Amino acid sequence: MLKKPRGLHVFVVLATVAILSLLAWDQYGRWQARRRHEIRINAFDESKVPPVVLPANRIVKNEPLAGRWVRTVGRGFNSVLVFEAPVEGTARPYRVEFSTHTSTSSHRNRRTAEYSDGQVTLDRPVAETSGPVYRRLHCARVGNKRILIPETRSDKTAELRAAIRGAEKDGEWRDLEALTYIRQDGESR
Repeated sequence: MLKKPRGLHVFVVLATVAILSLLAWDQYGRWQARRRHEIRINAFDESKVPPVVLPANRIVKNEPLAGRWVRTVGRGFNSVLVFEAPVEGTARPYRVEFSTHTSTSSHRNRRTAEYSDGQVTLDRPVAETSGPVYRRLHCARVGNKRILIPETRSDKTAELRAAIRGAEKDGEWRDLEALTYIRQDGESR
């Protein structure tokens, strides 16, 4: 004969079900965020992206990319590109680790990149958590620093020029840091 469940037993069972449900819901939420991120990448249409036009004297054509590049949009939001140089003397592309973070989510992608005449072309697009999707970046010099400018669907040319002027004339880099990746590992060539 079965005993009637006591209040404590019912509470333990309900608490266990609730905890397991929360854990499953968290996993589902992460999966859903990752899926939305991948859908944005797959929906990217490169033909709708206007080219970035830079003055020839700003373009950095053949200096190594290896190292850490950071884009900081604001408190709690940044994206990082880490380029690993190919083995010297080989025709292999750069290996790239892309990561993007906000206070509520983060994503990582591995890519490869070709670098020629100041243009970096990733093998697949990347998507910032709450920002643009892009596949090409342009390497340029501002003051004594090198920057990577993402080629995105929105035209921010005027904003970019104003940020470059602010960095060079006033030493104010925050606006430029929000629009571009800036080399972070101490190299300033």
